[in-house]
Amino acid sequence: MDQVYQELVTRGACRNADPTLFDYDNTISVQRKVIKMFCQDCPVRYLCRDFAIDHQFVGVWGFSTSARNRLAKYVGRPVAL
Repeated sequence: MDQVYQELVTRGACRNADPTLFDYDNTISVQRKVIKMFCQDCPVRYLCRDFAIDHQFVGVWGFSTSARNRLAKYVGRPVAL
């Protein structure tokens, strides 16, 4: 876990962003704006998403929301936003 997390915090497009932007409590429209702003062109977005799924994190992770990540885990593929 430490090696993957280290890659996310050093290469992620959100590495200098305010972490509260990615909170689960934000509205869907705020989450979508955050995804477009940070995740869309992030070089580690899929690694980030998989990391969040594996650790059951909530909020915006890897170009997706936690609800979409849970669904992706069960269907075995990415789910469009």
